[in-house]
Amino acid sequence: RNVEKAAELDPDNPETLVVQSMLALTNDWDLPKAVEFSGRAVEVDPNNSNALEWHGSDLMFSGEFEKAEAMLLASLEIDPLMISAIRTLGDLYMAAGRCDEAIETYERALNLAPGTGRFNGRIARCYLFKDDLEAAKVANAKEPTDWVRQTNDLIIMGRENPGDEWRQAVGEYEARYGYGNSYQLAEIYADAGDLDK
Repeated sequence: RNVEKAAELDPDNPETLVVQSMLALTNDWDLPKAVEFSGRAVEVDPNNSNALEWHGSDLMFSGEFEKAEAMLLASLEIDPLMISAIRTLGDLYMAAGRCDEAIETYERALNLAPGTGRFNGRIARCYLFKDDLEAAKVANAKEPTDWVRQTNDLIIMGRENPGDEWRQAVGEYEARYGYGNSYQLAEIYADAGDLDK
């Protein structure tokens, strides 16, 4: 309601447009509307690093990787220490299959803010995409966030030994985290080849 009021008072405020974009994506699941709002924020203020980052994120979710990369790089040109933009750029590279660039980007973030952003888990995931289980294990062992580390551990375990012990471990993970980690559970099962779960 406050956002609606702010938009009525100043429909071209880039910060309000970014919030409208966030709400369109996270509350309404309306990606085209989110892209429209964040694009308008960039149009209104092309030097707003927050608007550039959010538009880049929306474009990434839309699969428009080249445009997304341009927005994120522009955001980081304005604010090179913006950890969220660095993270999103790394996520873009990972989603685009550019894992070496993703790892480099996540390492940049870790150098700026050690122990934040679940970056070690993301690096581990990149190594999993590259089928380098040993490097994935090393990176994942450094991940401080339990559920991220455990998700990757189960993917690794599923590749190495997808037997009864793995199924029991996945069951315990599901019991512990439940619906809140349904996306991660889908990743674990899909990586093991069980697309029905």
